[in-house]
Amino acid sequence: PFEWQLRAAATVLVHDIGTGYGTGCGKSLCFVLPLLMHEHDLGITVVQLTALMLGQSKNGPYPSAARLLPNADAMRSKITIQAAASGEYQHIICLPEIFKTPSFRKNFMKKLACLRVVCVDEAHWGFRTDYLEMAVVSTQLCPACGCVRELHIRRSVGLSTSGARISIPNARQNIALSVFRLSMKQSRKISRIVMSA
Repeated sequence: PFEWQLRAAATVLVHDIGTGYGTGCGKSLCFVLPLLMHEHDLGITVVQLTALMLGQSKNGPYPSAARLLPNADAMRSKITIQAAASGEYQHIICLPEIFKTPSFRKNFMKKLACLRVVCVDEAHWGFRTDYLEMAVVSTQLCPACGCVRELHIRRSVGLSTSGARISIPNARQNIALSVFRLSMKQSRKISRIVMSA
């Protein structure tokens, strides 16, 4: 991990924290690194897209992750939630629609002693009203810690507005701008794309 990820992971154990980095920089990793400290610790990540959920569950550094999908049948979801609440999984990844349900809340209230972090990933998706209804649930479960920068969004999802913020600009050493001459063929292709837009 990068130095900023370790700093964010250490901060998230004590304070609400918001991170601001470019897409694909590894923000989500900051919120699951603390789970490596103890095998019984539990983390919940709320994501807005099923594709992100699948990616995070495949690529995470923690031993086990459960995905709670909204289109799964009710019995399968109930079994997964109960298995996660009983300690079979260390990381729960779900959509906001599932996070705010009474059955989810009921099952995880039992695990409060082990619940280390709640991450509201990509919470700037303000058009998802389910994100705005999460504040009550997140404050009941634990002091939520999320990947959120903007103060009004932090208030909406129930995060402390005085929490820590860690961010870097997108201008980094591993990203460079370059200018080069296009071949005639490339130039025609781009012209066609621009003209058709």
